[in-house]
Amino acid sequence: MKRRIRRSEQEYLECCALCKCSENCPDKYGEKITLKSQELTVHYFCLLMSSGVYQRGEENEGIYGFLVDDIKQEVRRSSRLKCAVCKKNGASVGCYVKSCQKKVHFPCGKQHQFIFQFTDLFPSYCKDHSPTQSLPVSACVSEPMSCSVCLDPIEPVLSYSILKCPACHGSWFHRDCVQNQAHSAGMFFFRCTLCNNKDMFQQEMLQMGVHIPERDAAWELEENAYGELLQVYQHCDAKKCLSHSGRTYSSRTGWFQMLRCSLCGSSGTHRKCGSLKLDETNWACEDCAGSVDGTASLPRHTDSPQPGGQRRSRTSKRSLTLTPRQSPIVCKRPFLLGGSAREILQELASQTSQHQPSMPVVVNGNKVLEAAMELVKRSDFNPSHALAVRFTSSKHSSSPDTCPGNTRHFLRLLVQQLQNTVFEGPDGAKTLTLDARALREDVYFDVGCLLSLSLVHGGPPLGFFSRALYLCLFNFPRDTPLTVEDMGSTVFTDKVKKIQESKSLEELREAMESASEYLEVAGCTRPVESLSDKDTLVKDIVSFHLITRMQLPVQRFCEGLKTLGVFDQVQMFPGAFVGLFCSSHDKLTADTMAALFSVQFSDQEETAVKETAVVTFWRHYLLECEAALKRMLNFNAPPLKNTAAEPVWKVLIYDRCGQDIISPLLAVKELRDMGITLHLLLHSDRDPIPDVPAIYFVMPTEENIDRICQDLRSQLYESYYFNFISAISRSKLEDIASAALSANAITQVTKVFDQYLNFITLEDDMFILGNQNKELISYHAINKPDIMDTEMEAIMDTIVDSLFCFFVTLGTVPIIRCPRGNAAEMVAVKLDKKLRENLRDARNSLFTGDNMGASQFSFQRPLFVLADRNLDLATPLHHTWTYQALIHDVLSRKLDVYFEYEEKLMSKSTLEESLLDIISDPDAGTPEDKMRLFLIFYITALQPTSEVRPGPLLSLTLTV
Repeated sequence: MKRRIRRSEQEYLECCALCKCSENCPDKYGEKITLKSQELTVHYFCLLMSSGVYQRGEENEGIYGFLVDDIKQEVRRSSRLKCAVCKKNGASVGCYVKSCQKKVHFPCGKQHQFIFQFTDLFPSYCKDHSPTQSLPVSACVSEPMSCSVCLDPIEPVLSYSILKCPACHGSWFHRDCVQNQAHSAGMFFFRCTLCNNKDMFQQEMLQMGVHIPERDAAWELEENAYGELLQVYQHCDAKKCLSHSGRTYSSRTGWFQMLRCSLCGSSGTHRKCGSLKLDETNWACEDCAGSVDGTASLPRHTDSPQPGGQRRSRTSKRSLTLTPRQSPIVCKRPFLLGGSAREILQELASQTSQHQPSMPVVVNGNKVLEAAMELVKRSDFNPSHALAVRFTSSKHSSSPDTCPGNTRHFLRLLVQQLQNTVFEGPDGAKTLTLDARALREDVYFDVGCLLSLSLVHGGPPLGFFSRALYLCLFNFPRDTPLTVEDMGSTVFTDKVKKIQESKSLEELREAMESASEYLEVAGCTRPVESLSDKDTLVKDIVSFHLITRMQLPVQRFCEGLKTLGVFDQVQMFPGAFVGLFCSSHDKLTADTMAALFSVQFSDQEETAVKETAVVTFWRHYLLECEAALKRMLNFNAPPLKNTAAEPVWKVLIYDRCGQDIISPLLAVKELRDMGITLHLLLHSDRDPIPDVPAIYFVMPTEENIDRICQDLRSQLYESYYFNFISAISRSKLEDIASAALSANAITQVTKVFDQYLNFITLEDDMFILGNQNKELISYHAINKPDIMDTEMEAIMDTIVDSLFCFFVTLGTVPIIRCPRGNAAEMVAVKLDKKLRENLRDARNSLFTGDNMGASQFSFQRPLFVLADRNLDLATPLHHTWTYQALIHDVLSRKLDVYFEYEEKLMSKSTLEESLLDIISDPDAGTPEDKMRLFLIFYITALQPTSEVRPGPLLSLTLTV
């Protein structure tokens, strides 16, 4: 029994305390270390990758700085964790992604494609979150046929087991092959076998989980590995050796002295055997002589570690103080192939270290700019690392874990606040300002750096650069001169305009005198002899104002934009990025439309009065639509005008229908002006932003209501403002109330509104019914032969609901007119009933009180004409409504002798000769003319004169 206990204790001591594996394989699990005094055995790699232990001691303490107490505590911690692979306890390695709960033993992780990065904080990633490789954008790289290490065939698909070189993209290899190469070559000789790149190659391999030992190459560590190199080649390789003492004999001097090849040193000959002179000392063998002419020396490549050099150990899992180094802000990156701005930025983003430890950013309230400035001034700032943003406020003393939503919100606020730092000018057309304090504190560089950081890390388009600033930075458009308008709106600009607009020499000198102080500073004080001198003078002033005096700020700003390679890419493709930096054209609104076009009213007073009412009606309609949306985005309160107060930042959540309604009316810049920093689809993957209120603008469908209830239970936002496009039913409203009650979010649901905006405004005098399933209310759906009564009722209700929303938004009750006996009558009856029911309820009517203007509900009600699609109203407005005109258009009818025959047939007059004789006459016309004549005769003969009008029968006949 005692012997059996001793054996089990011995086996327990041989097993790793973390992975419970006794295998001793340094290449796979690292060195197996046993502390007999502590009865502790661990694999070094298991220790490095464990999530809860760090090196807190010196290198000679414990196990390479890992204290014994810390190791035992980690063993106790992991003993409660179950491995996701073998389902046994003791899983000490966890996925580095915080939201992932997978935990494994180190050997189990290697078997199931975990990636272990032997650098920095030694993170581990599961198969779902592991870093991947990708080919560059539009790269013309030939597919590899074999592994560049073992030369075996390889499948050209990047995966866990297939890797590639990030420098040449042509060297592909198996993971096991490159891992064996790394173990053999060590850190100082491990490089790409094809392009010989070392730095970029090693960094990529570390990211992909390849362990690179920090030692010399294995062949350098072998005892007497190069002993044979100390032996001198002693053999005559001549075809016929003349030495009587043999080919290995060599005298000190004379004819039989052995000479070795001066190029390779691996061949030799006696002077006599090689027909050389006694004074010759240089000789090249036949192989080397065929490659080079004369003597040459091969370059000797050494890349060994310097004994006295200090370096940071990759296998040191401790917090290190960063040594002075080259600033990471200016990064030299390979040039990318051309494409759109989005593709180029995505490629730049793919080159960043997405799986390195994130840079923490803590934002207090809305002080995003202060937090960003502190970030770039930190000694450990690295722009290629991802950002981990956390917002704090008085309401929320500590925000939950960081998430991508926080980062996007941070970057949007950052771009907005950066516009008020070193820029001046109106919104959407800002230029750099000259600020001595900003120069002294190098703010220009910091601002450029932050703008590049925002663009590469997924921030919004900038959109506030003026064309002049973009021209000064990137010389685009080329050969475009700067003008006085590019100087912005300043006092001095007005003085320069006076110089430019001078009509006489005297007026020019007076304008120069009023601007004499600035002209002296600009070095433009000069005598003018003629009026033509003003053009050169204005050109020099503009050049000094925008280029010369701003040379140092622009230079530092450009240096900052070089962060992550943004400036170089914009300089290469300025046309692709101009829309990203500069403001796009404003969207047309009711005011701009009114300014662009002038209405030509009729001369008759009575007609002009009616036309005025129509124009006023449609302009008022568009303004009401814009006002309703802006009121909704301002928490359903009237937007304040002429106020300098900063808007409340908020999130807009909409469905597809809401997106179609908002997009024709409000541009992104207008949304931003109203405080909308983020706008997302309701059913997209959204991250929680607990410090920001959310405005919902959706249809009250079952699917949308379920997602809203899910948002309430997830506590995504600080408060909720629900705006439904059409009226929500009481049962669905109760579902929302139940979800809010169960989630303890009653106080967070601030307001619920029915907006009655279920239509899409395309122009100031045109709208369409907003429905995502347009085919359900189409002409084809209404006129299907097999349509059911319930389906027809549903279609009519959908159309009536949209029309009712339109008139509620307009604030007026129309006079309805329609034809009888078709779908238009059904819509008209239902709409009339709905309007009357709403008007009867005076207390809750949508057409009285505060819901409409004081003078809108009057006897001057608009006429609403409902027409059926079976009746084509456009045809009589564009063409004569007769069969003759229709056949003329379809069959290319020309005015000829057949005109008289056709007129007589249409009026049912008697022809001078029978129709059969006319058609039978071969000289009477072309076959097409005879066919037209016959068709007219056939149609008019079947119908009375009063019914000779185009209809479905003719259209069908001609089509067939």
